[in-house]
Amino acid sequence: MRTSGLILDYVGVLAQVQTDADVRGLATLADLPVDDFVHRYWAHRIAYDLGLTDAAYWHRVLGRPPTSDLLSSLVAADLAGLLRLDQHLVHRARTLAERGAGVAVLSNAPTFLARAVERLDELAFVDTFVFSCDIGVAKPDPEAFQHALRALGLQGEDCTFIDDRAENLAAARALGIRVG
Repeated sequence: MRTSGLILDYVGVLAQVQTDADVRGLATLADLPVDDFVHRYWAHRIAYDLGLTDAAYWHRVLGRPPTSDLLSSLVAADLAGLLRLDQHLVHRARTLAERGAGVAVLSNAPTFLARAVERLDELAFVDTFVFSCDIGVAKPDPEAFQHALRALGLQGEDCTFIDDRAENLAAARALGIRVG
């Protein structure tokens, strides 16, 4: 029986954030100025993270329906920019898992990203993946954290949560979860 757990965000913690070159490449594909693209990309991202389809999301970002080829290119480019793992943190988390800690990934993520992350061999040590697109709620909603705790079979005080966003850390802390 596990007595401790580690809950990790994905982008910004286990994986590096998209580079400026990644964003410029997406903006070029979208045929939008970078600033306009960034605004549109994030304005609709929570809906995407909660299950909006790829086609519907990119339609909103582009302001027009994407062709199937463009949609495939946008999804592939978006994914490529989100799959660069922070090897140091992955190693540290793997070491904790090997010592008996339960490890969960709790991330606001669209379906395409969730399925790709679950297939990463480097994250085979993770006990459970909890993605907003699968549970219908996103951090900082307390229910997102409850899903991760239930999946690990642990209470908040038994877990540490690591995230790059202050509002998510505050929400975890309010549930009695240690934050790092």
